[in-house]
Amino acid sequence: MRYSVTCECGAQLEVSATQAGSTLPCRRGDTVDVPTLSVLRKSAGQSAIPLNTVERIRAMIQSGELPNGEICPYSHRPANCTVYFHVQCERSWVRGGDNDTSATDILFILVIGWIGLLFSAFRSRPREEHGRETSIELPLRVSGNASAKIVSLRQQKKLNKLLREVPIYAELLKEFPDAKVQPLSFAECHSDSTVTSP
Repeated sequence: MRYSVTCECGAQLEVSATQAGSTLPCRRGDTVDVPTLSVLRKSAGQSAIPLNTVERIRAMIQSGELPNGEICPYSHRPANCTVYFHVQCERSWVRGGDNDTSATDILFILVIGWIGLLFSAFRSRPREEHGRETSIELPLRVSGNASAKIVSLRQQKKLNKLLREVPIYAELLKEFPDAKVQPLSFAECHSDSTVTSP
């Protein structure tokens, strides 16, 4: 992305992110101190630190940009309800540690006895935690007639296709292709401000 920096002489200079923090010559002979990247990003209306897709979606929900859309992606009728989906993007998992007894360890203990037990104790791996718990609730505008059908969907392929109709959700599912999507069991209908459940 290109950013604009103003020289003391008033001239505008276009800079890239890689030029942040440097000093550049102005067209009129002066030198321009290019601000840090966080300052450049703020001046362009972006967050100081780049946000990942989950953080961007949360910010969009909080600012009221989501949910959006006037047409239901399921029925292609006017959207007057909002269905929420729980998306488990990533789960943490543990390898090693005290609870990691392999079939080989059991075989050594059974065949060799206490020597096998000793061998498996020295062979044990340290506990390693991988990944992180990442989940988000996504609102999707749908028609009131389709909300009960959508809430009852369980096939990941259909749920993913539905969410991919919103570009930022498609970006999320591209970033986390193994994400598990689950519709929550209610829909907020906006025409009469009531909450319906299937």
